[in-house]
Amino acid sequence: MSGVEKQKLRIELEELIAELPDNIVNFLKESTLNSSEVTEDEIEIGTDALSDDTLFTLWKLLDDYLFEMKRRLSSSENNDIDMQKEYEFRDSTQICDRNASGTN
Repeated sequence: MSGVEKQKLRIELEELIAELPDNIVNFLKESTLNSSEVTEDEIEIGTDALSDDTLFTLWKLLDDYLFEMKRRLSSSENNDIDMQKEYEFRDSTQICDRNASGTN
């Protein structure tokens, strides 16, 4: 893995550090060469010390996590839009019903 790729991976990790899922945290713990750098709340990792295979696996895990988050967000947004459309439809139906009954 090139230095530029490692830098991108470091940045991505730093941006997501507060929300990393357990599978990535566990992978990082298992992949850390010096277990004295691993505590319950903190993992210190030097990306230069990890093999390219480990770094590419980590990158894949992060990509999978980000893809899933975007999918969930998109699904949630679509549900919100559907709910808004349903509300607008019901609201317009009620207005039509009121108009038909002569009530405004």
